[in-house]
Amino acid sequence: MKRTITAALALMLLLTGCGAKKRIDSAQTAPAPTETLVAVTEAATTPPRPIAERAASLQAAGDTYIFDELNVLTEDEKKQYNDYLGFLCQSRQIKAAAVITDSLGGVSPEEFAKRYFETLYGAHEPGLLVLINNDTNKDCIYCAGSCAKVITDTSPAIAKATPFLVEQKYADALEILLPVGEGLSDRILDRCGALDAEQLQALTALAAASEKKVCVLLTDALPGETPPETTEATSETEASETETTAETEAPSETEAASETEAPSETDAPAAGTASDALKSYAEEIRKATEADVLLVIHTPDKTAWIAGGDDAALARVQTALSSKGIYDAALALYSSDPA
Repeated sequence: MKRTITAALALMLLLTGCGAKKRIDSAQTAPAPTETLVAVTEAATTPPRPIAERAASLQAAGDTYIFDELNVLTEDEKKQYNDYLGFLCQSRQIKAAAVITDSLGGVSPEEFAKRYFETLYGAHEPGLLVLINNDTNKDCIYCAGSCAKVITDTSPAIAKATPFLVEQKYADALEILLPVGEGLSDRILDRCGALDAEQLQALTALAAASEKKVCVLLTDALPGETPPETTEATSETEASETETTAETEAPSETEAASETEAPSETDAPAAGTASDALKSYAEEIRKATEADVLLVIHTPDKTAWIAGGDDAALARVQTALSSKGIYDAALALYSSDPA
């Protein structure tokens, strides 16, 4: 049954980034055309399970990204959209999910989406979660970490998908909502939020101009590591404190000599200083993202490795990383013209 979306509702969608709509409950039989639709509210027979329990019970299924609690999608549709979200996770190096539910457990849609995402993936991961909400009929796209710096307005997609949700065409709605994730670059992969929005935009433009697929991945934790609690800003503060301490110490003859010489590319740390774990991770992600060249910067200790690159490019990156910072190191990759 089609409903008319008023101008006020459309304006609210654009302002809030969440869509509120009226739609028939998926378990309710549509009335005959001559009948008058009467909204009936039924008391829940059992309280909804806590979010953590609901999400955790599905994690054991492996690479599952579609959580259709109402079973409104066909098996083919679940597989199709699950595979698509798997593609987004791999190509953008994020976490992603879509949830269809009729019970928020008494919390707001935004809070429900946030809790569900963090239960699935943790509070540290970048990514997004599409929530189709048949409880209060207000849908959301929750963006976490660096994704929130790029995907800043989801209201147009939600407004476009709402008419399909009103008619219970869930697959058609997902065709609109899930590709919001493609707004993230598949070449600049900031997993730890080290870059601001302007830096992400500048690097994305440089990466897009390269004939080859030349990528940058920033991470604060390699596989098996626990992400540090400190942020990039804290790390820079600690670095400045170390520099201040060092200035109070008398430089050795070797240090004094090095201060009088301009650093060259060959003065950068040797390419072999990267850990084996970092090298292995870089090559793994290069293959997963189908990149020609992939720079990985491990932000806690500011070490770098280029999979598919050469020693000269790595030396330039390491010089910029040690003397300036992460953003300049990424710029150095593209200034060396790897394409």
